[in-house]
Amino acid sequence: MRTLGDKLSARRAAEQAGVAPVPGITDTITGPDTVIAFAATHGYPVALKRTDGGGGRGITVLASDAEVCATPAFDSAAGVGTLILEKYVTAARHVETQCVRDAHGDFAVVSTRDCTLQRRNQKLLEEAPAPFLPDDVVERLVEGSQRLLDAVDYVA
Repeated sequence: MRTLGDKLSARRAAEQAGVAPVPGITDTITGPDTVIAFAATHGYPVALKRTDGGGGRGITVLASDAEVCATPAFDSAAGVGTLILEKYVTAARHVETQCVRDAHGDFAVVSTRDCTLQRRNQKLLEEAPAPFLPDDVVERLVEGSQRLLDAVDYVA
């Protein structure tokens, strides 16, 4: 839980497990130059996320170089939390898996969950199982979830 409970270490663990998160920078972001360089490659919008945030808090969505230079996010994170950077996905479903894994490595996905309906990055409705997921998408979710939980030796 320590590894997956922190956005920075969870992102690193996912990358190491071969579970591709959205494009992003796993190192600490300290200023606008890194954000602007990332956006030059991946495009806007991007999301600066405080690693001590959660529940929709601590996310700053930026849509241009000018917004990056003007954001107070770099100042507000100083001494409070670490910033990471990700491409902000505007048109996608937010689907999660609910997983269990025991000390012997036995793994199962109990259900999928669609958390797409959100307001200010806060989930408003969760529907389980996630409706209308193609079988190949469910297979990829299960495989990725197992790789991630195996990589961090998660035991429920």
